[in-house]
Amino acid sequence: MEIKQSFWDGIFGRLQIIEVDSKFHGNLKENKQPYGGYMELSKPQFMIRDLDVIRSVCVKDFDHFVDHRDFSNSDLDRYSGKMLFFMAGEPWKQLRAKMSPTFTTGKIRRMFSIIENCGGRLGAFLEAEIKKSPTTDMTVAFGKYTVDVISSAAFGLESGAFRERKSKFEMMAERLQFNITFQTILKFLTIILLPKLARLLRLSFFDAVACKFFGSTIETTIRHRDSTGEKRDDFLQLMLEARTDQLKPDEAELSSFEKDAILNVGKEKQISLTEDVICAQSILFFLAGFDTTQSLLLFATYQLAISPEIQDKLAEEVEESFEQNGGKFTYESVHEMEFMEKFISGNFNQSYAHI
Repeated sequence: MEIKQSFWDGIFGRLQIIEVDSKFHGNLKENKQPYGGYMELSKPQFMIRDLDVIRSVCVKDFDHFVDHRDFSNSDLDRYSGKMLFFMAGEPWKQLRAKMSPTFTTGKIRRMFSIIENCGGRLGAFLEAEIKKSPTTDMTVAFGKYTVDVISSAAFGLESGAFRERKSKFEMMAERLQFNITFQTILKFLTIILLPKLARLLRLSFFDAVACKFFGSTIETTIRHRDSTGEKRDDFLQLMLEARTDQLKPDEAELSSFEKDAILNVGKEKQISLTEDVICAQSILFFLAGFDTTQSLLLFATYQLAISPEIQDKLAEEVEESFEQNGGKFTYESVHEMEFMEKFISGNFNQSYAHI
């Protein structure tokens, strides 16, 4: 069976990359196929639609499926080739095994107070903005919040986002985002099709100024902690512990899903968490978390604005949880909010009808 796909639509900006994959997924669904393949230029790609097969590949049998799309030209700058997302084969597997304990439920719980403090700063910012004007640009507010959370939880640093009109962290975060323009399309095509020319021109997937800023900031923080022994409950601290093999997954804090997802790796040739590797993962953390979190918050706020009954029900649950926990939120109390979970997951319309 031949399935048409739209890789060139994505390259030339006619479709977002997610729309390219969604269109191919729709073709698979229309033809009742559990999986299928297509070509991206000269590289074959494989997509799975069946949820049981996806779970098997991504969890229990993940030892045998270790690679993403091939980004073999990603080593064009100091950091991108060392990011987990761009690595492949055994180096990817080794780094993935070292990084996995940093994302377990128990470790994320350690960062909850950091995120809660950022939420407090967002609340204070919105109160001040409302006093100035009856309307507030939530894109700006959530952009500041997202930058503040990531800089605090990932780098262990104050972003200054809520103190300044536009902080350095905000400006650099914006530079890291992919904006589809003719220049970026031309750059990506050169990197993919003409890697030698890309190296000659010193092209990179990411903005060089932003990467240098974040890289130097993280390096300074690492050296400060190494020299002073300072520790914080953030992502950077977890990676520093993983660097010296002090970070081990605690069986008691692992969910059944996390236990199934553990990779089996050999002892030989284990990857070393150098400063560059740690910086690369921190920058990737920013890349993966900024636009996705900001967009989710914007969509959620819009939905609440047009659905007052949903907003009232959610507020009731939040206030009840707040009171039951002595006027504060905890990691556990947030996860116990059933309606909140359904709302964030996009199942709020159906669930509300049964409440």
